[in-house]
Amino acid sequence: MVYHMKLIFALIFSLIFSEIFSQIDTSHYIKVCFLYGSRPKVKYRYVEPRYFGGIHSGHVTIQVDDIDYGFHPTKKPVHLFPRKKHDRCEYMDTVLNGKNRHTSDDKTATFIIPVTEKQYIHIKQILTEYVITTPYDYAVFGMHCTGAARDVLGQVGIFKKKKHFLIIMTTFYPKALRKKMFRIAKENNFIIIKTEGKQTRKWERD
Repeated sequence: MVYHMKLIFALIFSLIFSEIFSQIDTSHYIKVCFLYGSRPKVKYRYVEPRYFGGIHSGHVTIQVDDIDYGFHPTKKPVHLFPRKKHDRCEYMDTVLNGKNRHTSDDKTATFIIPVTEKQYIHIKQILTEYVITTPYDYAVFGMHCTGAARDVLGQVGIFKKKKHFLIIMTTFYPKALRKKMFRIAKENNFIIIKTEGKQTRKWERD
């Protein structure tokens, strides 16, 4: 009887520790890559390009393994409000071949986030499906690259999951999401890799 009780307790503890270790498995990582907004400095305004949105522009993508995923417009002008027909945008997957998403000429912040096996499989599934079928329209008053990244991160538990309308209202451009990423990175000791960008441009500040 005592032997059987010990065996039962051993099995229970084994299951508990198995569940704990499966939850904290950090053998996989994803990267959330931010390009800061910028504009040419005055003395370089004739040689440096201008980008739509200027100092409040920028970009954000999610990297899983060696593939970078990002939401982009494909035609201009983009729609003012989102439409059912997603004909001016795409979810793009870019194979990096071991290279960084951006160059040292760009001001960037890359957050390296450990994820569980379950999260890793889930995020790959989401992004692969989004590349095949664009999930929403790219619009001025709709989803941008920032909202798209926030949507995916919410689905896998990095952030609290929210409806698209709330994402649009609270995460309108990259800086808004980047501030949240800095906060959770500090709370969880995530690694952050930064590049300062070239001096011929005025870069957005945090």
